[in-house]
Amino acid sequence: MHEAHRVLGPLVMIPSGPCAAGPAVRTVSAIRWWGTMFPNVFSSDNPFWQGMSRIADLIWLNVLFLVASLPLVTAGAALTALYDTAWRLHAERGAGVAPMFFRSFRSNFAKSTALWAVVAPLGLSILAWWLLLPPGQVLVLRVFLTLLYLLVFPYFFHLQARFENTVPNTLRNAVLIPIARIPHAAGVAVVTAIFIALIAATAIHLPATLPPLLLGGFGFVAYAQIPLLNESIKPWSEPEDSRAS
Repeated sequence: MHEAHRVLGPLVMIPSGPCAAGPAVRTVSAIRWWGTMFPNVFSSDNPFWQGMSRIADLIWLNVLFLVASLPLVTAGAALTALYDTAWRLHAERGAGVAPMFFRSFRSNFAKSTALWAVVAPLGLSILAWWLLLPPGQVLVLRVFLTLLYLLVFPYFFHLQARFENTVPNTLRNAVLIPIARIPHAAGVAVVTAIFIALIAATAIHLPATLPPLLLGGFGFVAYAQIPLLNESIKPWSEPEDSRAS
């Protein structure tokens, strides 16, 4: 009995609690415990990870937009691709931000560049009025034209992304639709104005934080505008857009 006790003694005295386990065993046990207590914490269906994935998509979309806009002459096609990709992300259509962006960029390049050749000089003219004219001169007209420009600007490229049409018709519709659907168009303009004001304030007061803001800015703005833009054009949209594939 004495010999048997000497053999069994060390086995009985081996600690069996969590403190006796090695680092690897403790790590595995902790993961299993988290998996038991929070079964969806690492799941791709978890809203947190879905939100983080969407943020990453929009940052990537913004980078593509900035790179595609660098020659300036291609900014129109880049804007159309920006709104097209943001719409597809919002509607859960397509796969891959870069393939969607460059497909739209190529297919809309000619018409978007023609739109940009009209829209960009108008915007530069309004900006020149603010910079060159005395503060009180034709102030009411300047404010009116600025607000109208902010109101209609996104529609030029969103309509180009959503509908097959001639450039003159797209220009006309981009002015008429916001006026006909003024509450939604005003919401779109407010999003644009907030972003412009935020960039200006950041550049003046916190210039060091401007690059991170620009890193995701345009992608987030376009994505935030999509629900309002969709409501604006809803009376003229088919249930399944012909350019959705």
